Amino acid sequence: MVKIICPKCGEVISISISGRKKLNLPVKIIYDALRDNGKVGLAAEKIGCSRAYIYAELAKFGTTPKDVIEGRWKPPARPRESQPAKLKTSQKLR
Repeated sequence: MVKIICPKCGEVISISISGRKKLNLPVKIIYDALRDNGKVGLAAEKIGCSRAYIYAELAKFGTTPKDVIEGRWKPPARPRESQPAKLKTSQKLR
């Protein structure tokens, strides 16, 4: 942890130097922003992420922003869990 002075408010805050926190935005939010704005840059600005983040998140679902904007792809009804799948009782390791 590193302590710095916030340039906006002047308070001393602690930050981790391990990098930026993951956004973990649901793909539905990305989908809605793209459909509403029609451009990746505007959608990224609206939801507070980078254009690269949008491309990377949609690539996880095998699609592109163009497919979303043109209506060729919709997000799954149930969002994917970011945690590993739970093992069934019969599959648990001993």
